[in-house]
Amino acid sequence: MPRTCSVFGCRGNFRYGPKVSAFRFPRDPELAKIWAKCTMRKDFKPLENSRICELHFHKDDIIREISGFDEKTNRLITCRLQNPRMRKGAVPLYPLAP
Repeated sequence: MPRTCSVFGCRGNFRYGPKVSAFRFPRDPELAKIWAKCTMRKDFKPLENSRICELHFHKDDIIREISGFDEKTNRLITCRLQNPRMRKGAVPLYPLAP
């Protein structure tokens, strides 16, 4: 079952909401504080299972494919990721609008 979004009022991955990718809070304590503030919940402390969905990030902050250069064939190979990743240092958009 997909993880639901921790942002106040967001319906991301709830039963009748949109199905979207959700990302863990960063391990960096300072960045995690910024993310927690962006949830718009008073005194919110993220747990291991807390997530914020892709609806609250700029599209450029989400990595959906990776590329590499194949030296044998001199071609650029691009692969779509099964599980999208977050760019390092990405911060949710504020103010947040679900």
